[in-house]
Amino acid sequence: MGFDNIDLGFGKLLFPYLGGYRDGLDNGNTTVPETTLSDPRQSGLYLHTVDVRIHDINVLGGTLELLGDYQFFKGGRYAITNGQSPLNDAFPLNIGDTSGFRVGAIYYHPICPTSGASFFNTSFWQVSAIYGYGASELFGVDPNNGRDTFAGYDLNSNLERINADGTISSGSLRRASKFRATFQMVWNINPCFAIAAEVHYQYDDQGAITAETVNGATGFSAPISSAGSIVRTTGGSSWVLGGGIRPVVWLNDWFALQGQAGIDYVDRNRNTGQAVNPNGTLRNDAFGKSGAIGVFTFAPTIKPKGNWWTRPEFRAFMTYSVWAKSLEGAIGGTPYANSRMGWVFGVQTEWFF
Repeated sequence: MGFDNIDLGFGKLLFPYLGGYRDGLDNGNTTVPETTLSDPRQSGLYLHTVDVRIHDINVLGGTLELLGDYQFFKGGRYAITNGQSPLNDAFPLNIGDTSGFRVGAIYYHPICPTSGASFFNTSFWQVSAIYGYGASELFGVDPNNGRDTFAGYDLNSNLERINADGTISSGSLRRASKFRATFQMVWNINPCFAIAAEVHYQYDDQGAITAETVNGATGFSAPISSAGSIVRTTGGSSWVLGGGIRPVVWLNDWFALQGQAGIDYVDRNRNTGQAVNPNGTLRNDAFGKSGAIGVFTFAPTIKPKGNWWTRPEFRAFMTYSVWAKSLEGAIGGTPYANSRMGWVFGVQTEWFF
């Protein structure tokens, strides 16, 4: 609930309140929300968000938006069920009350504006910078999908720091922070050719160091407290720098060829991932290492001629990806665990109104 478009003279005010439970989440170890939180008094973490924005500020031929958020959720003792880690299922999460804030700015500037132009039929460039801390560090109403809620829990689990009441504490989200800066551009050069490009940087501190448990002799991942197991750690902060470009060329009124090329460099990979030699020995453990990944796509597309935003769009695609040896075992899941490259083929449909 809230209000919008309150005229301040130099811009317009947006002031909503958002609230809701979150009880299904990804703890950072898999690619799907597999973990359920539950509490006798409430179904999950209830997050309160107050969002204040001033938008439509005219600056140098473009528009500026300023934003500031405050977020808070009530802590408690939450049973965890994910069916993958017996330790997680056995020891509830103990997390205290957590608040946070977010501040940022977004600047939008049209390229060669025309009468009646809108976001979906004009060319533009846009830059943004947003910083969040604590419960607000993920830039939205969900404090859980960046593994920062579980960073402290996972660390204490690996170190077997069990509270007297049988819970495992996690205070990492109180210290977590994230900064993200982006540049994006869409340029409709003529009705038969358009191009989009973007550059992004993100610094992410999850508020606790990251740990993995491995067998001291073989180096392979091992259950906590198993015979011969040791705990290895890496820093809790990481950054990513990358960019990409996507041109579209129409061959007639309804058929186009699209291509996409992008690269990301990841500093200090915090996810586990191991590659294995044919003889069964460990070839690489990507935990704590840095490296780059490149992604390249070609997509013949059925799409109306006009500009980059025209829809509906039906495309067949083939994507090739290659990544650094240091990240071998951490990219692509089980099918690509022992590879440094991979292909994906498929079809996609896209439309909006």
